[in-house]
Amino acid sequence: MPSGMVKRIVTICLMLWALACGQASAQHPTSPDSSPTPTSTEGLQMQELLRRANQLTERHPEMAMEYALQALVQAKRQNSKPHEAEALSLMALSSLGMNHTDNALRYYTRAMSCYEQLNNQHQQAQTLMRIASVYLKTQQPALAQQSLHRAEQLLSNPMLGAGLRSELQLLHAQMHRDQGNNIEAQRTYSALLRSMERNPNNLQAQLTCHLELGHIDKDLGNLDQSLNNFQQAADIAMEMHDSSLLAHTLHELGLAHFLLERYTNAARLFREMLSISTSIADTTHMLLALRGIGDVHFERAEIPQAMGQYTQQLAIAQQGHRTTSYIEALVRLSQCHYAQNDYPASTALLNQALTLTKHEKLSESKSDVYRYLALIYEKERHYKHALDCYKMWSALRDSIHNETTGQRIAKMQLLYDISQKERDNESLRQNAKMQELQLHKSQYSIVIFITTTLVLIMVLTIILTRFKAKRLAMKRQEEEKQKIQLMNQQLEQRMLEEIKKQEQQQLLLAQKSKLESLGNLAAGIAHEINQPLGGISMALDNILLRIQEHSYPEEYLKTKIENIFQNVDRIKRIIYHVRNFSRAQKPISFEQTNVNDVVRNALFMVSAQFESHGVRLTAQLDERIDPITADKYKLEQVLLNLLSNATHAVYEKAARPDTPPGFQKQIDIKTHNGPVEVMLSVRDNGVGIPQKLLDKIFDPFFTTKTEEQGTGLGLSISYNFIKDILGDIRVDSQEGEYTLFEIVMPKI
Repeated sequence: MPSGMVKRIVTICLMLWALACGQASAQHPTSPDSSPTPTSTEGLQMQELLRRANQLTERHPEMAMEYALQALVQAKRQNSKPHEAEALSLMALSSLGMNHTDNALRYYTRAMSCYEQLNNQHQQAQTLMRIASVYLKTQQPALAQQSLHRAEQLLSNPMLGAGLRSELQLLHAQMHRDQGNNIEAQRTYSALLRSMERNPNNLQAQLTCHLELGHIDKDLGNLDQSLNNFQQAADIAMEMHDSSLLAHTLHELGLAHFLLERYTNAARLFREMLSISTSIADTTHMLLALRGIGDVHFERAEIPQAMGQYTQQLAIAQQGHRTTSYIEALVRLSQCHYAQNDYPASTALLNQALTLTKHEKLSESKSDVYRYLALIYEKERHYKHALDCYKMWSALRDSIHNETTGQRIAKMQLLYDISQKERDNESLRQNAKMQELQLHKSQYSIVIFITTTLVLIMVLTIILTRFKAKRLAMKRQEEEKQKIQLMNQQLEQRMLEEIKKQEQQQLLLAQKSKLESLGNLAAGIAHEINQPLGGISMALDNILLRIQEHSYPEEYLKTKIENIFQNVDRIKRIIYHVRNFSRAQKPISFEQTNVNDVVRNALFMVSAQFESHGVRLTAQLDERIDPITADKYKLEQVLLNLLSNATHAVYEKAARPDTPPGFQKQIDIKTHNGPVEVMLSVRDNGVGIPQKLLDKIFDPFFTTKTEEQGTGLGLSISYNFIKDILGDIRVDSQEGEYTLFEIVMPKI
């Protein structure tokens, strides 16, 4: 695996580690079930070892591994699972720094087992994400996806906080990046940055996003945008006061200026990076800074200055046993001698580098050395050596590809075996849990059986008791029901009897009111009958007189006899109408009725009486009146009652001493159509009704007349009949002036 990729893995894992430590302390305080923090001397030493390992993981992974291993031994000795898991995680990070990904996976798997025993879901999710990161860097996206899926399941718990979800998004973006999907990775990083605008305290995640966005823009050729992202990452590192991260961001920023051929800015940034890394003894970034400064001088053709920087890089790499950086310094010094046409010195340096690459089995570096040697031999016209070097370079390049493929297949097999072992371990854990559950089940089976039996006995007892009580209650309820039914039947019978009595009383009252009206109209009816009788008498006298005089022409007799028959027919019709009107009350018979015919029949009975008593009676009838549904005899009774009341009103006013002489008694009858109803009104100019009595006039037995003049039933019966045909009676009166009754009846 290339060294740059390894550094990238370690950097991201360290950022995740820092985030996890901060969130775990805030969200997951030590529970009573977790191991207590050791307070002995060995415990303090173990904590100090862990602290040193954490500080040296990125800069000196070999030393960090030693400290973490010592801490692991003490944690096992003191049976401290939290510290054991922490030590294993630091050993995994150190293995990544040394490019030992297989060991890193193994240590992370052991740490995961510890966190599962502690039931620390926060650290489980964090460890799964680190494992996924390693799988991604070893080009195993399927296994990485499995780990991320398990982490997502753990993160469904809202108590774990939003920080871990941000880390999960970072890993998803990294997976897109490693799979070559730069556009999707760029979208994910940008979305994560927007979401963190609401939480500006998560600086490490923001720095990671800006760094990755800078790399993506650089790969896509957007160097200016890349420069902007690296600058923002550097600003965040300064805000965090993290010298190691600041040195890393300054290196990326310097490379961006270098690619844009802004050598002055690049040199300034590399020098600043060198100063910071020197102050914290960060060998890795010191070597990168010296190489960057040397590259700037080389591009400016400042060969002596470049050789000075490469020489310092060579010395520090040799002192720190950094073989890869040492070989890089030898190759770059060879390039400087090559630029000065000092081919022997250049060849000597490359041969020295070639010896180291063969000893350390660094195929990629060996390929680069052969390529530069071929160029030098070609310049010196040593074509045979040049050809041999080109052949070696080509063969190594192919072998590197084949070796990479073989390593990938071997790692895939290894990782598959690891995942299979994890499944087996999970299966064993599940079996152990099942056995434990079975043991508990067998221990409590007797207790459960006894308890269940007692509960069943109690339930059956309660059920039997309630059943007996319910049967008794149902028996009582049935008896009460029969009593209630008998009472209802008796009450219903009494109600029917009372209704029949009320109906009979209503019929009697109505008949009485009708007879009362007939009594009031008796004089008028007698006058109506007396007129035709007078005509008959006069005709008979004339006929007798003509007989005595022996002068009775046939035509004369015929005329007189016809006159007699007309008067007899008139008397017959009057008697027939009075008989129908005064017959005993029968049930209401609704039929289609013309209101004008009802008015005419009523006037036929009372007009002569009113005329003889000086009452002017006018009828304004609408000949286009619409029919209604009613009992015409009852409606005639209502009208006669209103006319009787009007007659009494005008008589009473005429009898008053304050009435002016020449007062004309007047009663007006009018019919007309409304929108959906037919109106019949009776108006008189009598004494009127006081306002305080208007609300009582329709009450039964309420009257303002003397006992000889009426019983007070007429308006009450009339009101009920009009309500039966869905109509209404309205009254308007002014005392001493007039009274107006208006009957409103619905049309058919």
